[in-house]
Formats: sequence, structure tokens, C-alpha cells
Amino acid sequence: MASFLKAPETASKWSTLVAVCLGLGMLMIDTFVVNVAFPPSAATSMRA
Repeated sequence: MASFLKAPETASKWSTLVAVCLGLGMLMIDTFVVNVAFPPSAATSMRA
């Protein structure tokens, strides 16, 4: 059987899960920061 068809190691599965969770967490934090910071800056730029 070809090596690319074998199931990955358990450590590899966990590291993939951790990487995906950290990436999604960073994305949610970034979205939150942009949504909190953007409305005041947009209101400031419209007054000028």
C-alpha cells in the first residue's frame, strides 16, 4: 500500500488540531478587534 494512504500518526493528528484551533482563535480575535476599532475610526474620518 502506498505510504500516502496510511493514517497519520497520533501526534500528527493532535498537532494539526492544535494548529487549526490556534488559527481560528487568532482569526476570531482579529475580527473582534477590527469590529471594535473600525466604527470609531470611520466616524472620525467622516467628520473631517
